[in-house]
Amino acid sequence: MTERPERDDVYPGSNLWFFCNSGINILGDAVSICSGNGTRCDTLATATVLCQILGYDEASSYQSDVTTTTTLAEGQAVRSLSGEFCQADGSFTLQRPEGNAAPLSNGPCTVLNKLVCVRLSSSMDAAAESAFLAISENQFGGKEIAPAAELIAEVADSLPGGRKLLGK
Repeated sequence: MTERPERDDVYPGSNLWFFCNSGINILGDAVSICSGNGTRCDTLATATVLCQILGYDEASSYQSDVTTTTTLAEGQAVRSLSGEFCQADGSFTLQRPEGNAAPLSNGPCTVLNKLVCVRLSSSMDAAAESAFLAISENQFGGKEIAPAAELIAEVADSLPGGRKLLGK
């Protein structure tokens, strides 16, 4: 993890994790763990969707890596990933709460507090392969490059034990 994560494929694998230890928000709104007008509340599912929005594969499933809180900044709106706002009474509507309707700290709205996003090894393999192909096409005019295991230069017609070289 770097202090300034980049989403470029210049160094595939350089950003395996994304950490945020507090204040998770989207455009200043705290992120509710509930969606569908508050009918579905799932911390890990919400965290995973947020990680995917950020370009990662999933949220870490370790319990201490994804946490929630009901502590909010004064007047901060709480919004679900499905677009509804949590109101002071715990209900969800499409209207942004104002004044007394805004959720209170330690109120009924549970939000993501800590988040760890990860990339899966399969994604890293695909990114590395994609980067290798892009580099090889740029440097070698689109010609295919032989994998390291293939014979590059023939030095003899056969190997000990009567085995033949590739292409012979």
